[in-house]
Amino acid sequence: MRFSASSAGLVATVPGDFGWNDIGDFDSLGKVLPSDEAGNVVVAASGDKPDILLYDSERSILVPHSDRLVAVLGVQDIVVVDTPDVVLVCKRDRAQEVKKLVDELKDRGDSRFI
Repeated sequence: MRFSASSAGLVATVPGDFGWNDIGDFDSLGKVLPSDEAGNVVVAASGDKPDILLYDSERSILVPHSDRLVAVLGVQDIVVVDTPDVVLVCKRDRAQEVKKLVDELKDRGDSRFI
């Protein structure tokens, strides 16, 4: 016999009146975090002052997590994730497709970057 938490009365719901946003990708993250006057969002570790240079760029999301300067020039609606071992650049509206890249790495048998 299979145990069901709901059948055993161990699950409850509580009505609430609050906003909700499913943060499932970088585009969603960019919609809930504070942005600059051009709509750019920088996602840095708490207390970090990342090396970012933005010029003539709008509505982009930058995630600088390496010790390199991340410079963005003349682009709109992109995501740049910079880590010590991988740099990801994609359009904001395709951010959920990052899973395809992960699947490709798995198919290749390359787990170094996953």
